[in-house]
Amino acid sequence: MPFVKSHKDSDLLSLGHEAYKERKFNSSANYMQKVTEVTNDATTKAYAQYYLAYIYLRDVIDPVKCYSEAHASMKNFEKGNIESPRFYSRVLDLLGDYHNRVGNLDSAEFYYHKRYLFSKKNGQSDKVISLALTGLAHNLYQKQEFHLGENIQLYALGLSANEIDYSNYIGFLLSKDAFSAANEIIQKIDINKKSRINSNKYLYFLALAEIKNGNYNLAIQTLEKYIKTTLSARKKYIDDINKDTYLLTHFYIARAYWQQAYCYKALGYLNKGIEVLEIALKNVKVSMEAQAQRNLVLQSRIYRSLEEFHLESKHQTNQDFLSKSFDVLNQYLQNKADTNSIIHSELMYNYFAKAEQAPELLDKDKLYWQSYIHLKKFISKQYYDEDQLQHLASLKSLQDQLIDYFSTRFIATQKEDYLLYALEIAENAKSYILYKRNKAGQRISVDEYLAQDDIFQLKKEQRDSPLLLPNDIRSYFKKHYTEKGKSFLSYYLLKNKLLIVSLSDEKFQLHITHLSNRDLKLIDGIGKQLQASDFFIERSFIDKLEQLRMLLLPQNILKMHQESIVVSSHDKLSSIPLEVLPVGRNRHYLLEDHAISYAFSLHHDLLVKGTITAPNQDLSILGIAPFASKDLPFSSKEVKNISKRYIIDEEATRENILELYSEFDILHFATHANFDNTSNEAEIYLFSEGEKTGLSFEEIEELDFSNHKLISLSACYTGIGNYMDGEGVMSLQRAFAYSKAPSILASLWKVEDQASTFILKEFYNQIKKGSPKDEALRAAKLKYIEAYPVARMNPMFWGGMIISGNMDQVVREPWYNTLIFMLVLSIVLFGSIWKYVHSKRTAKQAEVTF
Repeated sequence: MPFVKSHKDSDLLSLGHEAYKERKFNSSANYMQKVTEVTNDATTKAYAQYYLAYIYLRDVIDPVKCYSEAHASMKNFEKGNIESPRFYSRVLDLLGDYHNRVGNLDSAEFYYHKRYLFSKKNGQSDKVISLALTGLAHNLYQKQEFHLGENIQLYALGLSANEIDYSNYIGFLLSKDAFSAANEIIQKIDINKKSRINSNKYLYFLALAEIKNGNYNLAIQTLEKYIKTTLSARKKYIDDINKDTYLLTHFYIARAYWQQAYCYKALGYLNKGIEVLEIALKNVKVSMEAQAQRNLVLQSRIYRSLEEFHLESKHQTNQDFLSKSFDVLNQYLQNKADTNSIIHSELMYNYFAKAEQAPELLDKDKLYWQSYIHLKKFISKQYYDEDQLQHLASLKSLQDQLIDYFSTRFIATQKEDYLLYALEIAENAKSYILYKRNKAGQRISVDEYLAQDDIFQLKKEQRDSPLLLPNDIRSYFKKHYTEKGKSFLSYYLLKNKLLIVSLSDEKFQLHITHLSNRDLKLIDGIGKQLQASDFFIERSFIDKLEQLRMLLLPQNILKMHQESIVVSSHDKLSSIPLEVLPVGRNRHYLLEDHAISYAFSLHHDLLVKGTITAPNQDLSILGIAPFASKDLPFSSKEVKNISKRYIIDEEATRENILELYSEFDILHFATHANFDNTSNEAEIYLFSEGEKTGLSFEEIEELDFSNHKLISLSACYTGIGNYMDGEGVMSLQRAFAYSKAPSILASLWKVEDQASTFILKEFYNQIKKGSPKDEALRAAKLKYIEAYPVARMNPMFWGGMIISGNMDQVVREPWYNTLIFMLVLSIVLFGSIWKYVHSKRTAKQAEVTF
């Protein structure tokens, strides 16, 4: 070690090294401790402290001393200007390992990330950088941030394709259900050659792949082989491995038996499953000496599994395994001010399981709600949208059960709080990423994540949808709905029923429609027929809309007297605009009674209400018509009708729009668009000389439209796209919402040029007169129906345009309108006073006559 300058220091360090080789760990620690006391060199002291920290983490197992020495080592290396970058890098890794061990996963991430930045900045080898990235990726795997972790692991593989990297990468693939890709890699590896303990994990991953594919018997055999080879390797290398690795084998074996138990359960052998869970429990208890959080979490899961298996098998036991699971987690919580995502996940499942067993309904209420709170906290910890969406999708069944439970409790008790609990859970599942994007800004890429100087600051900038308690919801609706004469409708599709929550006059109501297979086919069929129509519909289609109206608009909703209704739709209902549903005996449309607008969710609605500043006196509108001289001839007239500022044909290029878009209050696109029902690929087309090009979904969401009043998408299919659980329809409309546009007008199906030109001209006329946007769109559609009576029987021409977001007026109402209103009001008041005085005189005369 060239940095050691004193012979005395060098001799003590050599004695410490020799003692360690002889496995005399306490003696080695004593020599290293003496170095720290006698040396005058900061770097030598830092090295000795690093060695001490390693012994306390891997051999003596004293995490508290490990942290004390490792942190002091880091400071001394920095004090000595980091004369040994290699060992400073190792200290950072050791600090990450310590925090990872005790469950401070965010702090572990900080040090792994710091090691990566240091290694890269100081020109260390690709292998060292790859190891730093692998540690970071493994930390993210533990936090269940699979997509971000996988991308970082791929980066590490590109630098150094070693087998440890491949094992981690296989784990990421399996966590994302990418079975075939994982299996392909596993098959290329000769597992039989992997005899060391760490290498043996390939067998475990092979078993997981078999479980995912439903090959339970084969998985049991593979897990058995994994256990035997792990024990054999431990015995073979017992003189070489440290205590930490020895304890780790007990964790690995316990985990394998736990997986094996679920294989037996899937095959119908519950008692055998209980038997192997007991073996798993014995092994994990031995591993607890390592004081590692993952061992604690596994023990909690095994207890919960034992409770589950005993209940299902009706096997009598006097042990309360679920309480033991809570006790294990409490051991962690008592020593932590902060709770990481894994603990939130475990608490979510524990509270849910306990609620399932609770005999008292009030206890169930509290336990189910606690389960939901931890679900929300667990989801909020992830950086990547894809990770949050994966977890939301995997937890859909649990969320649906919570919604069903609280809505049922409302029906039984008529206590409004229960209904508002159900509303919070349902609405949270509709636009989780949209809320986060609007609060925290753009999504982060892998390169941006790795380049961050301060990971803690990045974590602080993450913003997830708030937990709306009943009083929060009441206050919000009173201010933004009741006082403004608006109503609210929330739809949520469960497996075989539809929940409709409505608000009118400060009163929340719940209507549950039980759905038959025929009803579900009707909903699906109408959505597809609207999307595929070429504007010509059969007369029977109106009858189908009538049938759908009976499902979606119960009588309490039809009796709403508020003129404006905001609709939060869900799943397949998102492609069906309510305004086209016929109501009443004369089959007039809901449009004729109400102005309808749409919210992506209640939580997003919280953001867009009040986002538009005071109305302008005048509006600046940019009309965009790239194909006016090609196949959209009416688009030229459309944009000229609404604004004096427009770009047409070759002027409507991507470059011009990106240069001009921030200068206007409203952008109006009269163009073509493309969407995909199976992915998030969508694009709004602009002028180009060659192949069609424009702005993609990903490009749009990276822009900032927060200062605009409205984005108008007069193009086919801009309101539909791939539906994702936990988020909603990934349409171009949503892409603009991601970019913070407060209001977006879009189309759910093909746009008919002449009809859209008429409707949009009138829409903007109304906007310029000071009408709220939902009322302006309603008035424009009604005027179109009045001008073309035949269109009354065919909503395909006018029903596809919908508007979402903030509906506030964007232009001040002209002063003469206010004057006319005041004059009319004065006349009405004068007339009422005169009528009152006249009636009094008449009554008095009649009295005198009598």
